[in-house]
Amino acid sequence: MGRKYALLQGEHPSVAAAIEEHYKPQGPSDRVPTDPVSVAVALADKLDTLVGFWAIDEKPTGSKDPYALRRAALGVVRMLVENGVRLRLEQDWHKAWLRVFWQIVDQKYRPIFEKFMELGRMLPMSSAGDWKFDQVAAILAEDKAFLIEWANRFNAAEADLLSFFHDRLKVYLRDQGARHDLIDAVLAAGSRPISPLVGEMSAQPTEGGAVPPASHSVAPPSALPGISPSRGEIGQNDDLLQIVRRVEALGSFLDTEDGKNLLAGTKRAANIVAAEEKKATAIASSVEPALFREDAEKTLFAAVNQAERQAGEAIQNEDFSAAMLALSVLREPVDSFFDKVLVNDEDQAVRANRLALLARIRAATDRVADFSKIAG
Repeated sequence: MGRKYALLQGEHPSVAAAIEEHYKPQGPSDRVPTDPVSVAVALADKLDTLVGFWAIDEKPTGSKDPYALRRAALGVVRMLVENGVRLRLEQDWHKAWLRVFWQIVDQKYRPIFEKFMELGRMLPMSSAGDWKFDQVAAILAEDKAFLIEWANRFNAAEADLLSFFHDRLKVYLRDQGARHDLIDAVLAAGSRPISPLVGEMSAQPTEGGAVPPASHSVAPPSALPGISPSRGEIGQNDDLLQIVRRVEALGSFLDTEDGKNLLAGTKRAANIVAAEEKKATAIASSVEPALFREDAEKTLFAAVNQAERQAGEAIQNEDFSAAMLALSVLREPVDSFFDKVLVNDEDQAVRANRLALLARIRAATDRVADFSKIAG
């Protein structure tokens, strides 16, 4: 009815359509809007609802979903994927969180700005120990703690909401026939935590041939260039359309001979690294070519360097099939390495260096997908 009234009043057909369609899709089988205005308004409506409920920590639990938030999230997934829309969800959420955040500040903590002004006026004539100065400083400290608490709450809510969208995306893709292990592998790409059990050591022996003890202080994932611990490789795990394309590319590639080579070659290396991590075996922080004793080590090292470079360029261009093709050439040098090289050498530095080389292979493939999650 709203659409008809809008048309009678001379509104643009897209505006009239948006009045009718901004609640769509209302279920998994409901029609998805295609008009750009309708899509924009429908996305805004659903995202605003979801962000608002997450801001007040009102989320679906078990079978209970009184506000149909799962349906709203699935609607967002369908509109983005079926209309081919690229949207960085977290960038959109940041704006919404900030609006909620400043509403809280404005409603309950407007005096904070007056306190800052008062403190600014007092600074030239006061110092610590002055009771007025200390009183204002104490109040400001309380307000600061409150604001930090809310900021941390929003950060946690953002990560939780993204996980909620990933769950809805999994449901959608499984209904479309996608393999669940491929979805999990893509979502985990680039986000593998660095195990605190892995001793990180220098590959160089100390004076007298002794190997320095393993150090268990490792860089956090956030310190790795190009990788966010919450968003995965190049920060794209909040771009649902890109995730779908990556799952499709992975599934198609693994059906080829090159795909089988990629899976077999990289899994063997990754499994050994994972096993040594569980035993807290020292792994060198970087690969040191001077410690290579076999030609197979040198060949694999050169192949990894080339594959990393080519795969990295392909990923930046969002050509995920090309990235996997670049990595698949590692199969032959990996097989040769395992045929001719004993990873667990008696020399601790050599062993740690060889494990670091295998870890490089796992890290390179993790940029595309976590192959440990793929069956077969």
